[in-house]
Amino acid sequence: METNTELEKMRMQIALLNEKLNKEEIVTERMLRNTTKDKISSLRIYQWAEYLAALFVITFGSLVFKDLGCSDLFIIVTVIFMIVCAVATFMMHRKLNNADTANGDLYTVAQLARKLKKDYHDWLYFGIPMLILWLAYFSWELYKANSDQDYVIGICTGAIIGAIIGGIIGLLMQRRAKSTLTDIINQIEE
Repeated sequence: METNTELEKMRMQIALLNEKLNKEEIVTERMLRNTTKDKISSLRIYQWAEYLAALFVITFGSLVFKDLGCSDLFIIVTVIFMIVCAVATFMMHRKLNNADTANGDLYTVAQLARKLKKDYHDWLYFGIPMLILWLAYFSWELYKANSDQDYVIGICTGAIIGAIIGGIIGLLMQRRAKSTLTDIINQIEE
Protein backbone atom coordinates (compact mmCIF):
# COMPACT_ATOMS: atom_id res chain seq x y z
CA MET A 1 0.00 0.00 0.00
CA GLU A 2 2.81 2.32 0.91
CA THR A 3 4.43 1.63 -2.46
CA ASN A 4 1.27 2.80 -4.28
CA THR A 5 1.23 6.02 -2.27
CA GLU A 6 4.88 6.68 -3.04
CA LEU A 7 4.26 5.86 -6.69
CA GLU A 8 1.31 8.26 -6.76
CA LYS A 9 3.44 11.01 -5.14
CA MET A 10 6.13 10.46 -7.75
CA ARG A 11 3.56 10.73 -10.56
CA MET A 12 2.28 13.98 -9.10
CA GLN A 13 5.82 15.34 -8.84
CA ILE A 14 6.57 14.38 -12.46
CA ALA A 15 3.32 16.04 -13.60
CA LEU A 16 4.26 19.18 -11.64
CA LEU A 17 7.76 19.19 -13.17
CA ASN A 18 6.32 18.79 -16.68
CA GLU A 19 3.96 21.70 -16.06
CA LYS A 20 6.85 23.89 -14.85
CA LEU A 21 8.98 22.94 -17.87
CA ASN A 22 6.13 23.80 -20.25
CA LYS A 23 5.69 27.20 -18.59
CA GLU A 24 9.46 27.85 -18.78
CA GLU A 25 9.51 26.88 -22.45
CA ILE A 26 6.69 29.35 -23.15
CA VAL A 27 8.54 32.12 -21.30
CA THR A 28 11.77 31.34 -23.16
CA GLU A 29 10.01 31.41 -26.52
CA ARG A 30 8.32 34.71 -25.62
CA MET A 31 11.69 36.21 -24.65
CA LEU A 32 13.21 34.98 -27.91
CA ARG A 33 10.37 36.55 -29.92
CA ASN A 34 10.73 39.87 -28.07
CA THR A 35 14.49 39.93 -28.64
CA THR A 36 13.98 39.07 -32.31
CA LYS A 37 11.41 41.87 -32.68
CA ASP A 38 13.83 44.34 -31.07
CA LYS A 39 16.64 43.34 -33.41
CA ILE A 40 14.36 43.58 -36.46
CA SER A 41 13.31 47.04 -35.28
CA SER A 42 16.95 48.09 -34.96
CA LEU A 43 17.45 47.19 -38.64
CA ARG A 44 14.89 49.84 -39.55
CA ILE A 45 17.46 52.50 -38.60
CA TYR A 46 19.60 51.46 -41.57
CA GLN A 47 16.57 51.34 -43.80
CA TRP A 48 15.50 54.86 -42.85
CA ALA A 49 19.06 56.15 -43.21
CA GLU A 50 18.92 55.03 -46.86
CA TYR A 51 15.58 56.74 -47.38
CA LEU A 52 16.85 59.99 -45.85
CA ALA A 53 20.05 59.88 -47.93
CA ALA A 54 18.00 59.36 -51.10
CA LEU A 55 15.66 62.20 -50.18
CA PHE A 56 18.64 64.48 -49.43
CA VAL A 57 20.29 63.76 -52.78
CA ILE A 58 17.02 64.11 -54.69
CA THR A 59 16.20 67.49 -53.15
CA PHE A 60 19.40 69.24 -52.09
CA GLY A 61 21.69 67.42 -54.50
CA SER A 62 19.58 68.31 -57.51
CA LEU A 63 19.87 72.02 -56.67
CA VAL A 64 23.63 71.81 -56.13
CA PHE A 65 24.18 69.85 -59.35
CA LYS A 66 22.20 72.45 -61.28
CA ASP A 67 24.34 75.26 -59.77
CA LEU A 68 27.50 73.36 -60.73
CA GLY A 69 26.37 73.34 -64.36
CA CYS A 70 25.33 69.70 -64.64
CA SER A 71 22.82 68.82 -67.33
CA ASP A 72 19.17 68.02 -66.68
CA LEU A 73 19.84 64.49 -67.93
CA PHE A 74 22.49 64.00 -65.24
CA ILE A 75 20.11 65.24 -62.55
CA ILE A 76 17.33 62.94 -63.82
CA VAL A 77 19.73 59.95 -63.89
CA THR A 78 20.83 60.77 -60.33
CA VAL A 79 17.24 61.04 -59.10
CA ILE A 80 16.33 57.74 -60.78
CA PHE A 81 19.41 56.08 -59.26
CA MET A 82 18.44 57.25 -55.77
CA ILE A 83 14.84 56.12 -56.25
CA VAL A 84 16.09 52.70 -57.39
CA CYS A 85 18.29 52.49 -54.28
CA ALA A 86 15.40 53.41 -51.97
CA VAL A 87 13.00 50.96 -53.65
CA ALA A 88 15.62 48.19 -53.52
CA THR A 89 16.10 48.85 -49.80
CA PHE A 90 12.34 48.67 -49.28
CA MET A 91 12.07 45.42 -51.25
CA MET A 92 14.96 43.84 -49.33
CA HIS A 93 13.45 44.66 -45.94
CA ARG A 94 9.73 44.32 -46.59
CA LYS A 95 9.25 40.66 -45.66
CA LEU A 96 11.27 40.84 -42.47
CA ASN A 97 9.52 44.10 -41.49
CA ASN A 98 6.12 42.45 -41.79
CA ALA A 99 4.44 42.71 -38.37
CA ASP A 100 3.35 39.07 -38.47
CA THR A 101 6.85 37.79 -39.20
CA ALA A 102 8.18 37.91 -35.64
CA ASN A 103 4.92 36.44 -34.32
CA GLY A 104 4.97 33.56 -36.79
CA ASP A 105 7.27 30.63 -37.28
CA LEU A 106 10.77 31.43 -36.01
CA TYR A 107 12.30 29.20 -38.68
CA THR A 108 10.75 31.50 -41.31
CA VAL A 109 12.19 34.54 -39.51
CA ALA A 110 15.64 32.93 -39.62
CA GLN A 111 15.24 32.21 -43.35
CA LEU A 112 14.17 35.81 -44.03
CA ALA A 113 17.10 37.13 -41.97
CA ARG A 114 19.47 34.88 -43.93
CA LYS A 115 18.03 36.20 -47.22
CA LEU A 116 18.33 39.83 -46.11
CA LYS A 117 21.92 39.23 -45.07
CA LYS A 118 22.66 37.80 -48.53
CA ASP A 119 20.87 40.75 -50.15
CA TYR A 120 23.06 43.16 -48.17
CA HIS A 121 26.13 41.31 -49.41
CA ASP A 122 24.92 41.16 -53.03
CA TRP A 123 24.01 44.86 -53.03
CA LEU A 124 27.72 45.71 -52.99
CA TYR A 125 28.10 44.15 -56.45
CA PHE A 126 25.59 46.68 -57.77
CA GLY A 127 26.25 49.69 -55.55
CA ILE A 128 30.02 50.05 -55.88
CA PRO A 129 30.17 49.86 -59.71
CA MET A 130 27.19 52.21 -59.97
CA LEU A 131 28.88 54.70 -57.63
CA ILE A 132 32.06 54.59 -59.74
CA LEU A 133 30.04 55.12 -62.94
CA TRP A 134 28.12 57.97 -61.31
CA LEU A 135 31.37 59.65 -60.19
CA ALA A 136 32.77 59.34 -63.73
CA TYR A 137 29.56 60.80 -65.18
CA PHE A 138 29.64 63.62 -62.61
CA SER A 139 33.25 64.40 -63.49
CA TRP A 140 32.38 64.46 -67.19
CA GLU A 141 29.45 66.80 -66.56
CA LEU A 142 31.70 69.18 -64.61
CA TYR A 143 34.39 69.04 -67.28
CA LYS A 144 31.84 69.92 -70.00
CA ALA A 145 30.24 72.74 -67.98
CA ASN A 146 33.35 74.54 -66.68
CA SER A 147 36.43 75.88 -68.42
CA ASP A 148 38.41 76.31 -65.19
CA GLN A 149 40.15 72.94 -64.83
CA ASP A 150 41.40 73.67 -61.30
CA TYR A 151 37.79 74.22 -60.25
CA VAL A 152 36.73 70.92 -61.86
CA ILE A 153 39.63 69.03 -60.23
CA GLY A 154 38.77 70.56 -56.85
CA ILE A 155 35.07 69.62 -57.08
CA CYS A 156 35.90 66.11 -58.35
CA THR A 157 38.43 65.60 -55.56
CA GLY A 158 35.83 66.69 -53.03
CA ALA A 159 33.28 64.33 -54.58
CA ILE A 160 35.72 61.41 -54.47
CA ILE A 161 36.61 62.15 -50.82
CA GLY A 162 32.90 62.42 -50.02
CA ALA A 163 32.24 59.13 -51.80
CA ILE A 164 35.03 57.43 -49.84
CA ILE A 165 33.75 58.78 -46.52
CA GLY A 166 30.16 57.91 -47.44
CA GLY A 167 31.29 54.47 -48.59
CA ILE A 168 33.06 53.81 -45.31
CA ILE A 169 29.99 54.90 -43.34
CA GLY A 170 27.79 52.75 -45.58
CA LEU A 171 30.05 49.71 -45.18
CA LEU A 172 30.09 50.14 -41.40
CA MET A 173 26.29 50.37 -41.35
CA GLN A 174 26.08 47.31 -43.58
CA ARG A 175 28.47 45.43 -41.32
CA ARG A 176 26.36 46.25 -38.24
CA ALA A 177 23.17 45.23 -40.04
CA LYS A 178 24.71 41.93 -41.12
CA SER A 179 25.94 41.36 -37.55
CA THR A 180 22.41 41.97 -36.22
CA LEU A 181 21.03 39.54 -38.79
CA THR A 182 23.63 36.95 -37.77
CA ASP A 183 22.55 37.42 -34.14
CA ILE A 184 18.91 36.85 -35.10
CA ILE A 185 19.80 33.69 -37.04
CA ASN A 186 22.04 32.29 -34.28
CA GLN A 187 19.56 33.06 -31.54
CA ILE A 188 16.74 31.28 -33.34
CA GLU A 189 18.86 28.28 -34.28
CA GLU A 190 20.10 27.73 -30.70
